[in-house]
Amino acid sequence: MHPIYEAIKSQRNGEITIPFARYSDDIFNLLVTDSIKFGLSEDITKQILSTVNLPSMRLSCSYGTLTQNLNLRRDDVEKYISYLRASGLFSFLPNISSPTQIDLDSARVTPRKDRLKLIVNDPAAFIAVYLCSRGAIKFGQVKKLLSDERVREHLFEAVIISHLRYMPLIRIAPENMGYIITEDEEELVDGFAWYLDRSNRLVLLAVEAKYTQKDV
Repeated sequence: MHPIYEAIKSQRNGEITIPFARYSDDIFNLLVTDSIKFGLSEDITKQILSTVNLPSMRLSCSYGTLTQNLNLRRDDVEKYISYLRASGLFSFLPNISSPTQIDLDSARVTPRKDRLKLIVNDPAAFIAVYLCSRGAIKFGQVKKLLSDERVREHLFEAVIISHLRYMPLIRIAPENMGYIITEDEEELVDGFAWYLDRSNRLVLLAVEAKYTQKDV
């Protein structure tokens, strides 16, 4: 059962509780052990996952934030990144930093990959990756993590952006998503997507996620 459904079910009893195995066994351990099938190292996979500090975070084109101190060759780094991307749990968004990258006449957008944004596509996946890679074993640690306002803010952003590709009327392909920054690397919008409508016109969709928590 997905952790969200476990949460809904347990809330009926007055307090949200989820067996921690849902995070450790069903997500994290499976993600790590499956890497062997692709000729990758479990230990290196764990080390890479341990560097994911937020569900939405900026990266360089070399993925140095994720592979620091691992001494991996460039082609080996690409293998691990490809594995994470293929899992469906992670997206690596390229950037739009100049108006010249959007050509309305040719209906073409040309993103750049020199500055990327990592998005963890599922909240449960981020919780599993963050906590299990750091040795957590109890559900109480999930509550502590989610009490961090910065984590909640980026989690909200990641959920909104990851849902772009699942909108039924659009079905945006992963390669048609990115984010917008200025030449000074100031982020203008959290997510950006583009697609052709039925008349073959280029449609641009910019998304800025704003999180706030108010007492109800």
